[in-house]
Amino acid sequence: MTNIEFKSSRWTRADTLKVCIDDPTTTQPLIDYNFPVMDETLFIWDTMPLMNFDGTIVSVNGWSIIFTLTAERRPDLSKYKDGRYYITSDCHGRSRICYWYSRNGQSWEFGGRVMQEGVLPTSREWAGTPILINE
Repeated sequence: MTNIEFKSSRWTRADTLKVCIDDPTTTQPLIDYNFPVMDETLFIWDTMPLMNFDGTIVSVNGWSIIFTLTAERRPDLSKYKDGRYYITSDCHGRSRICYWYSRNGQSWEFGGRVMQEGVLPTSREWAGTPILINE
């Protein structure tokens, strides 16, 4: 697994309250084609931090925990002829909820799948809000 150090920005509830639909400075950030990825073998999207019921982010013995929708990068299923990736509906069918952990919130270690294969009544796993309900 690639473990890249980078400085993440802090996006707070106060920041979101400043966003206005008619503000021309409210834009999607440009992401460079060479933006570092957490893992070269996986597609990772819909990242969700572990939270308490009140929405505060949980620290477990000093560790931050995030959950992601994750799918194996399958060049045979998801690459253009020029080598660029695209996400197909098949990628969503292959997605699984995985978890990552970090001491500093910048370097993340892959923890693995959250649920064992076959425990869900359907073939798809989807994003949600991971809530810690007990100690």
